[in-house]
Amino acid sequence: NTTYTVVVTDVETGCTASDTVNVVAESGFVIPDAFTPNGDGQNDYFEIIERGAIVVKEFRIYNRWGEEISTDGKKWDGTYKGKAQPVGTYSYYAVVQLANGERKVQKGVFSLLR
Repeated sequence: NTTYTVVVTDVETGCTASDTVNVVAESGFVIPDAFTPNGDGQNDYFEIIERGAIVVKEFRIYNRWGEEISTDGKKWDGTYKGKAQPVGTYSYYAVVQLANGERKVQKGVFSLLR
């Protein structure tokens, strides 16, 4: 968030006017629908992509049997108990707090690709 003040002066009359505006930055997030944990440095983690100031309160990953398999709470590298998990569809549950204090709950599915 930033406050801007603009001052304008008429060069002929010397009259001055000013105004102030407070610009509030929007916050949000995106959760991808696939990732590729293959070690190439691109899309190696399934994670919340932040747009502005947010706080991730919960981020859980589940396999197709409903077992929670994430351990970090912020991102997942495609492993569980040290083993690479198979290609397939997984589900997630996320609770995020936006900069304005609003809490958003989002759940869905995504694909692990290799």
